[in-house]
Formats: sequence, structure tokens, C-alpha cells
Amino acid sequence: MSYCPNCKVRITCGCQKAKAKDGTACCTACVNSLNQQLAAKTGQRTPPPSAIAPTNVTASYSGPGKQIS
Repeated sequence: MSYCPNCKVRITCGCQKAKAKDGTACCTACVNSLNQQLAAKTGQRTPPPSAIAPTNVTASYSGPGKQIS
């Protein structure tokens, strides 16, 4: 058993362990908040989902059934 250095909660199994972006160990409950704190310190921010999505994407289906064009 070990303890989370961030929130001091006891970690009883491996599924509760996590690693922050800077490599420090923490628990799964506080890994997101720790990553946000690290990003705020370095001035980085996560892009919104619309900035990640591709643009000008078209799709077509040429299999059995109704055709989409």
C-alpha cells in the first residue's frame, strides 16, 4: 500500500494508481486536476473538441442497401 502524494489517500491496488503528465505518481481521483494545474503553470491549454475534429470530411457508402452520396 502507498499514499497519493497529492491528496494523501491510501492507494490499495494498482487500478488506483495513475501518472500525471510530468511523470509524478498520484491516484486516479486527482490525476485530472493535477494535469490541469500543470497545464496552467506552463501556459498550455487543451484545444476544444471542435478544433480537433477534421473539416471538409465527406463520406460515401457503396455496399448493399441504400446508397449515400
